[in-house]
Amino acid sequence: MDTEVEIKFFVSKKAGEKLPELLAKWQVCAQNQHNLQNVYFDTRERTLKNQGIGLRVRSHDGKNEQTIKLNGSVVGGLHQRPEYNEPIEGIQPELARFKADIWPSGLDIASIQQDLVPIFSNDFTRQTWLVDINDEGLVEVAFDYGKLSCKGQEESICEVELELLKGHQGLLFELAHDMAALPGARLVNISKAQRGYLLSSQTLPELRALDIVPLSATHDITEALVQTLSQALQHWQYHEHLYLQHRLDALANMRDGVNLLHQTLLIYSRYLPNHLPITWLADLNWLTSKLKCIDRYQALTGLTQDQGRYIKKLDKVKPLKQFLKQELKSLPQYKQMKRLFTSERYCTLILAISQWLMALTKLPKGQQEVPLSDFAHQAIAQSWQELSQSALVLSDELSRSQYIALEGLLNRNLLVGACLSGLFPGQLRDEFRLPWNDILHGIEELKVLTPIYDYLEIEQDTATQEKILKWLKRKESSLLLAMEQSRLQAKTLSPYW
Repeated sequence: MDTEVEIKFFVSKKAGEKLPELLAKWQVCAQNQHNLQNVYFDTRERTLKNQGIGLRVRSHDGKNEQTIKLNGSVVGGLHQRPEYNEPIEGIQPELARFKADIWPSGLDIASIQQDLVPIFSNDFTRQTWLVDINDEGLVEVAFDYGKLSCKGQEESICEVELELLKGHQGLLFELAHDMAALPGARLVNISKAQRGYLLSSQTLPELRALDIVPLSATHDITEALVQTLSQALQHWQYHEHLYLQHRLDALANMRDGVNLLHQTLLIYSRYLPNHLPITWLADLNWLTSKLKCIDRYQALTGLTQDQGRYIKKLDKVKPLKQFLKQELKSLPQYKQMKRLFTSERYCTLILAISQWLMALTKLPKGQQEVPLSDFAHQAIAQSWQELSQSALVLSDELSRSQYIALEGLLNRNLLVGACLSGLFPGQLRDEFRLPWNDILHGIEELKVLTPIYDYLEIEQDTATQEKILKWLKRKESSLLLAMEQSRLQAKTLSPYW
């Protein structure tokens, strides 16, 4: 068994020309090029995929090799996973050639062998450079250019992979920081196999809500920190990838991951190791500032999509539609956001977070004085104390503007729960959080009305003003009534911690 340790980047085609220039500062020991044909196999029921197993047959230079890849870990763009390779004569897998102890218990390998069918293929040209890193280790740099194919559908492959052959992981990151300057570079947390399975499913990936971080009482504080930051980064990158696949509604979910990561640093601030400074915090704040336009973008998109169906009863107010469309055009669009997500600074940020997380995993276990359960109880109770002293709990009735002003406080409270409530009974926790989540969603809907309130300030016709205001108050009243009911319910529930 080998454990594959590599960092992957999506890049633009021009990266193939730039790559030799970037590698000129390093000692290149060897250079090569191969045309690789790869076919991935599974049963029609996706038995292997459901077990976290990938099965590939690769052909090149007149030879065939079958590979099993098992579930590993992905942090940022750093992939670590066990793999097993066996030479074979043909292009049909021969599972009996693998050692029996690599398979999860309960799998009927003979039955799977009979049911194997090709699922998808990827064919690409791979250019490789074997790089000596400061006489301390070896890294293979690969530029892959080709395509994924399945049932007449295709996706392009244009990637750079850095695989650690010898030495410690820090050497991989040292070279990776140079790769961030490649045209279109962004870190990849999805493999070619995962992309192929998505292509074969002929379905669009789903948006994901932020999950409660799964924690155990056996974790120490550092392990919980790593688990939480890793989940936040995974959520962030998953939705970044969806957005760049033109799922424009994924942008807000991506920001949720960024916010969770930021909030996690605040929650655990007392326990961050002094010898691992967070040198990337300024860049995280820079990214957060770049994402502030999302609320306005979402509101304007909601008002203008489907030919303005949301504001259908205001159809005759032509200047309103023009105002909303013009406002939407003034915000960063897909091309500008894509430039942001493929910029060197953005790529370097995710690399730095990934490297910092890997360093955290190397720390000795159990050095903190406080048990994780005690820390979680204290942090959640403190966050709830702050919320319970706010107007969200104390006021009898709240207006639209008051709710919107309290959004940040409520969101932070729910993020604290997402980080630490995994240690507490699920049913009680979920019942407690549900009405507060409903209120947060209600605030998001109230904010959709904000651009129309803005328009009222420039509308000079009194009759039109009255018509729009009447429509706004009707929408607002309906939302506020539902939110007040959720707030009343929330205040009757006992804390789960």
